Amino acid sequence: MEKYSGQVLYKVTASLPYPLRLAGGPYKIVGHLGEAELSFETIRQTTYDKRLLIESGDFDFKIDRHGWASYSRVLGNITPNRSVHPISTLLECLNQLIRNLRDMASCYWLHDLEKVDLFQVSVESERERTEIGSWGRTGGITLPCTGVTAETEKGLRHRLMSREQVLEWRLLQLDAEDAFDLGRYEEAVLLGWGALEAACRSETPRLPRAAGISAAELARRVAGKAPKKPPFSPEEVAEYSYVRDLVRVCCELAGTGYDPGSLAESARNAQRLRNVVTHRGVRLSRTQARRALDTIGFVLNVLRLPTSRPPEPFDCQSWAEHFGKASVDFPQLLGANEGHLVVIRSRHENPPDPLTYWFQLERADNSFLVRIPDGIDEQVAAVLVVVTNDSYRYGGGYFPHLVVNPSPFLISGLLDEAARTTTEAVHWAHAGMVRAQAGMSIQHACDYAVDSIWKGFTRLGHTIDSDDARFIPLCTRIASYLVHASAEAFQRFRQGMARSHCQISDEAAQVKDILTMMDPSESHSMCDALRAIHRRTTWLDSIVVRCPLERAEYGTGKRTLQ
Repeated sequence: MEKYSGQVLYKVTASLPYPLRLAGGPYKIVGHLGEAELSFETIRQTTYDKRLLIESGDFDFKIDRHGWASYSRVLGNITPNRSVHPISTLLECLNQLIRNLRDMASCYWLHDLEKVDLFQVSVESERERTEIGSWGRTGGITLPCTGVTAETEKGLRHRLMSREQVLEWRLLQLDAEDAFDLGRYEEAVLLGWGALEAACRSETPRLPRAAGISAAELARRVAGKAPKKPPFSPEEVAEYSYVRDLVRVCCELAGTGYDPGSLAESARNAQRLRNVVTHRGVRLSRTQARRALDTIGFVLNVLRLPTSRPPEPFDCQSWAEHFGKASVDFPQLLGANEGHLVVIRSRHENPPDPLTYWFQLERADNSFLVRIPDGIDEQVAAVLVVVTNDSYRYGGGYFPHLVVNPSPFLISGLLDEAARTTTEAVHWAHAGMVRAQAGMSIQHACDYAVDSIWKGFTRLGHTIDSDDARFIPLCTRIASYLVHASAEAFQRFRQGMARSHCQISDEAAQVKDILTMMDPSESHSMCDALRAIHRRTTWLDSIVVRCPLERAEYGTGKRTLQ
């Protein structure tokens, strides 16, 4: 029951792990995975837990934290997108409702649900009916949402109709209150400070843009002096600045009426508590945690930052401001009609990492953060963004990949990194082949990557030999670019690496030949490439090749790598 295709209407019911008392319905919700109309009913317990019959105890029936008196059931008409499981659509839409209700009614005890939190699930369509008792976790009961007013319900419906998403900093703030309520005071302070930091770093760039202030002027206001190099974007300023400096500038730009310096200084104690917990493992008292959360809440209330925002059309203003143009249709090529693309300058230690100093792409939902150095060509950067994003789509376990066999005798972190990095490199090479077959010119971008890599290695004071756990992942990463590079770039790479890094150069050339054999029109060819690379290692069965297309694993005693 894992794949459904076509626009089919499903009737889904499921019991929730806590009471969620919402009157009325249905609530119509549109998500990325489909649409849902959700209604809720409260199921009263007819027979109470026998533990309630003891002579003494602390049972809160007003909040009913453990659901002793009742629980809720969701009833949904679900229309999932093609090849999306209706339960996935249900959870996406249900969590969207829960997040908004959690924010609007300050019900910090509510949390996102996963499939394992549901039980008594039924899925029904014209073709089939499925009953599921439980996926696993039916404990961890949390508090109900009670006392929802008509005004709150009206606002909730408006948010759902406009597809508003609660911002992550607000969710962190509510998580902090939940941790405090449960007596986890250190966690509460860490989450609270994380909320303030996330709010400042995400919202600071919007304020100067609205006021017509340049990135360079924003940097001057934050640091108190002109920057040595003009920043690429306001997001870069927010990324590399101290949080209390951002609080001060946000206070100035928002026109709060408070003294910006005093407001920033008021957060010093909360930051100190966060630091002593993180760096020294100090335990905090209830009073200390409460004061920190109250301070953080006061600062956020003064700044009047929005707690939710409806989806916005895809914004690549940061890219256009830096390069002066956008040579490709990013929304179409990235498959994102909503979100934004942000450019910031790379900052690395000296000497820098040869594999990352010249380009990095971080993606969270439809937010794309591109780290690049000075002087990179716009078309090169655009191709690297598109192909790297394509390679991320290969994740999720639907395509051939490497997985670690758990063992108490092995260093799992090193194996995880080796499996992940090698898999990502093979996926990148295949994604580049697909784009090249579709007509995108990627050779120039890969020439830039190869030249940047060997120049980065010449600045290192050491090399990585074949006994190092990073050797094969490193060589595979380099080979993923060599596959698409020109013969001249390949020759420059060989010459540049010859003096101190010939082992890496030789192995990368061998892996390049393996990757060249992949077929861009056949996903299974990645399985052949991973098996061939695996045969060149000493991983044995600590790492295996998993092929979902065959539903098989290679590299085990039952199935060899051949």
